[in-house]
Amino acid sequence: MLTAIDAMDDDDRRMWHQCTTRDFNVGYDCSATPTTLTDTIPLALLADMARTGSSLTITLYAPS
Repeated sequence: MLTAIDAMDDDDRRMWHQCTTRDFNVGYDCSATPTTLTDTIPLALLADMARTGSSLTITLYAPS
C-alpha cells in the first residue's frame, strides 16, 4: 500500500490528503489459544506510514 501511495500522481495525492481517515487497520481473529501474541511492526514501516499521514489501528476480533 505504501508503494501505491508513493506512486500517486498529483491529482491522486491531493485526494489522498483530503481523506478524513488514512488508516492501516491490522485485524486479529482471536481465540483461546495461543494465550499471547507478539507481532512487531518495524520502526521503518511506522515511519513510512507516518510520512504518508496514515495511522495504525489494531482490531481484535473476539471468538464467536
